[in-house]
Amino acid sequence: MKTSLILWDIERRLWMEGLPEAERYIDRDAFIILPDPIGALVGKEISRRLRDMPRWRGVFFEKTSCWVRENVAVLSYRASAVRTPDDRAQSPSLITNCASSYSRSAKGWKLIAHQQGDEALIA
Repeated sequence: MKTSLILWDIERRLWMEGLPEAERYIDRDAFIILPDPIGALVGKEISRRLRDMPRWRGVFFEKTSCWVRENVAVLSYRASAVRTPDDRAQSPSLITNCASSYSRSAKGWKLIAHQQGDEALIA
């Protein structure tokens, strides 16, 4: 499978699937910046925070870009995501610009950094 397709599949899984997938694809020393009030998360803080966070029911990526050089890759995109109806009161739908960086090892691609910004929450 083409590298960019593998990376976009991982990115979608990280938005929509639970903690086991996150632990499979996020490097143990990763650095993630999410909108306030969450902010910056590093390493084990990521798993602890994701454990309590509801997953997205659907996500759509647009304005996508993928840059790959040997064992490093960067994705940039605009995400539109929706929660399940039960979770909407806690966290509404979201539109945000994102950048994710990946590193490839013998175990495959791992997310090493992710940032979201310029978000708009939609009730």
